Amino acid sequence: MINITLLALFIASLLALIFNNYSNRNEKFYYYAFGVFLICVSGFRIGDEMPDFATYTAHYYNITSVFNISLLEPSFVFIIKLSNLIVTNDPTVLFVIYAILGVSFKFLAIKKLSNLLFFSVFIYTSNFFILHEMIQIRVGVASALILMSLVHTYNRDRKKFLFLILSATFFHFSSIIFLFMWFLKPNSFKKYIYMGLIPLAYLIYFIDLDLINLINNFIPLNDTKLMAYADSDRKEMFNLNVFGIFIITRIIIYLYFVFFSDIIKRHNKYFYVLIKLYGIGVFTYIALSNYPEVAVRIAYTLFLSEIIIIPTIIFTFKNIYVSRFFVLLYGFLAFVLNVYFTTYFNYK
Repeated sequence: MINITLLALFIASLLALIFNNYSNRNEKFYYYAFGVFLICVSGFRIGDEMPDFATYTAHYYNITSVFNISLLEPSFVFIIKLSNLIVTNDPTVLFVIYAILGVSFKFLAIKKLSNLLFFSVFIYTSNFFILHEMIQIRVGVASALILMSLVHTYNRDRKKFLFLILSATFFHFSSIIFLFMWFLKPNSFKKYIYMGLIPLAYLIYFIDLDLINLINNFIPLNDTKLMAYADSDRKEMFNLNVFGIFIITRIIIYLYFVFFSDIIKRHNKYFYVLIKLYGIGVFTYIALSNYPEVAVRIAYTLFLSEIIIIPTIIFTFKNIYVSRFFVLLYGFLAFVLNVYFTTYFNYK
């Protein structure tokens, strides 16, 4: 799986260097053809090598045997039953359906939000394609719908925004949290406020403020999946390093793009919303680090904005070749980190 995913990344990098945008028939063909290729890579992957595959397979056989699991999203149960109608007793169709939905919705979102399409596809392939479409398949579809909703956040189309967030919740219950995005002002960005999120997050971390229980006092969360993730037994499963390279790198990225936000906004009208989400993602990762699963699930969805953000570094350099080099370097480094420093490809 490493080799086929690396091949996909190389193809994406070549497409990014060859095509500047989505302006002619050839570029449209290659854009959608590459999307189909990613669907095949994800849908027909060798699942035994990756996390969550065994869990999804077990759910498939449980549900097709009329075993009810109440905590699962209705979409998951429906897609399992649909896939079993298409091909009986073979979960492959389940993964193909999720691959079609996850990749297609991501490509539609990128097409709407990015004016550097193939560079955005490259960044997507290097990281979130692996995490979402090959591992967390339910989150993959939900996060794509959340990303698509940003267009309607900007346009202030409440009905379409709510439809997409509720649709995302249908695929993963935790998506309901992202209703807050409606309240982000799309055409203004007060840098000092959003830069202040970082010291505020570390202050919350050092004073050990329990934000989850604080929120629970105002909004009852006891019976939600969010509180299941915040369960004390699950908290002990892993710890977040709020001074590790992962979050420090994202703080640097965030501060860089905050500094150039006004320049980039001239090229991408959605940029203020995107950079706000990225900053809130950094804040969440640090401030909620006492609840690792909650912090990671929320922050990683918000970090999805980097698919659009990272390529805009091209607008901050006079030399286009240097800027493209940095985008490609980031993508390949992200892939290397996923191969050597995660269990994505060597799960046991």
